[in-house]
Amino acid sequence: MTKRAAGVSVLLATVPSGLKGDGFASLCSKSSDSQERKKPTEEEFLDCFRQNVADVIANAYKAEPELHHSLGGEITTSLCEDVFSLVSLQLEALQEYLNVSELSKTPKGTDMLLEGLRAIVDSLIKEQKTHRDKLLEDIESCCAAANDFIRMLEKTEEFLSDLQEEYAELAWNSSFDDDRDDEVPPVGLFHREISNLMTAYGHDAVYAVQYAHVFVLRTIKHSDIPKNLFSRDWEDVYTHNEVALSLIKTMEDFLYDFHNFLVDEMLYRKVVAVLIQAIVCFYVRCFIRKAERLRQKRPLSKLIKSKEQKFESGERALCRMMYDIDLFRNYFGQLVKQIPPLGKVVQDELSTLVVITECFALAITDPVTSQIEDLALVLHKRTGANANITRFLIMDIWMLGAPRERQPALDKKLRGMHDELMLMSLRMQWVPQRHKTKPALKGILLDETLKDVYDERLLQEQIPCGGSLVHNIKHQVKHQVVDRIRKPRPKRRTSSPPVPLEQVISYPRPLPNFSPYPNVDHDKFLENFHESFVEVLKLHNLKIFVTSSDELEPETRREVVNPLKEHRKASRSDHNRT
Repeated sequence: MTKRAAGVSVLLATVPSGLKGDGFASLCSKSSDSQERKKPTEEEFLDCFRQNVADVIANAYKAEPELHHSLGGEITTSLCEDVFSLVSLQLEALQEYLNVSELSKTPKGTDMLLEGLRAIVDSLIKEQKTHRDKLLEDIESCCAAANDFIRMLEKTEEFLSDLQEEYAELAWNSSFDDDRDDEVPPVGLFHREISNLMTAYGHDAVYAVQYAHVFVLRTIKHSDIPKNLFSRDWEDVYTHNEVALSLIKTMEDFLYDFHNFLVDEMLYRKVVAVLIQAIVCFYVRCFIRKAERLRQKRPLSKLIKSKEQKFESGERALCRMMYDIDLFRNYFGQLVKQIPPLGKVVQDELSTLVVITECFALAITDPVTSQIEDLALVLHKRTGANANITRFLIMDIWMLGAPRERQPALDKKLRGMHDELMLMSLRMQWVPQRHKTKPALKGILLDETLKDVYDERLLQEQIPCGGSLVHNIKHQVKHQVVDRIRKPRPKRRTSSPPVPLEQVISYPRPLPNFSPYPNVDHDKFLENFHESFVEVLKLHNLKIFVTSSDELEPETRREVVNPLKEHRKASRSDHNRT
């Protein structure tokens, strides 16, 4: 006996006898005097029935699943059989009560029947929503859950068909107004709820199989592909585009498994489309990460060193990218021959890579950036209509392909296009979205990927301080603040208490040479420094001077330095009096 079968046996042992075929006797209470069974009223029976329905369906979902592999390779569990076998037992108990109470085929009995059916459907919807994400633990469990949800959809259709055949006297096909619940008959409410249940099963099946892309990308990220892609070896050593071939081979292996695991061709088409989008987003993310690491190589502090370098030859890197895109186009074209509806997805995703390569080619060859306006408008549609993200992306492309002296002119030109990009964003709000994907599926849409990558830089744009402050806090605090914290203080300050962070009116750069935190937990301080600093700024509505204190005006310097001097002077006076 399997684990789930054994679990269901335990569940059936704990289910009231009325749900196992002994009628409604278990739903009756015994009299303490006569020990005779007392038939419950209709309200008492329905209350107990709803509670039992919720309990047994919840226990069916909570039972430990065990994967079953068929001869063809499909993966399923016994969730579908467990749930609907318990639903049948509960429906038998309800029908037995109606027969014994002589309420069958009566208006009152019909209302009780519909109330019980609605209780069953409500419990199925609730437990499906509660336990769906808990079933998705790896690729096999995602495929098994998708197959189970498809089979549960089919079982629900059969269940509704059997009800319509057995209870033909009900007005199943009567017309009613969906917008007004007070005018909808009970059979109409039940029909609406069971339709919602079938819709939920279909959506959850697609969601489960699409969620498997998370584990595919996790495998790719833990391999050598991210390290080698856009590296110096990718540019000079892997002259036959071995990195892109490895990426395609990995995707091909996973698609072979998906084709064997899934029972429905529609689910296979969904997972192929998602993996195409995820691979393109992964490629773009790796390209942007190279620019980000190169940008981190330019901090004010020389303590932070980065091994990242620009492309040795922009023309050679452009050639490698074009060959990578050709490999993607050839492989995706083979998939389109098998699944023709994927043609639109492949065309949209590859066009994004083509636009990025055109921008990179323009960065290499055009010193005036005369054509960047047209490419910026095209790329803006792919970035989720965010003007700042569009500017960040183009600046990163220019960082990898153009000399540094050309970048200020580009930044000025892009900032001048801000109003035009915002106007395009307003127009795009009235156009239906290009993709209809649940927000929980991360990593398959380019606009979500870019927003995740540029989240820190977007924060820098919103904070009223210098653009490099957040970057300096994150990447230099370990090397600058810790050294000053651990540095011994002068003797004249040994007895002074530490200066609270709330009294630091400004944050001049470079950091002062004193250490106001001698007894603080260094690791905890480093962990919470950034968040605490921003919270203090918001709390006190303070301004930050990013320039060096030597470059400030005399009045401004007094505002910065005097509070600290007064605090230390007062502290020394209190200590001397003590």
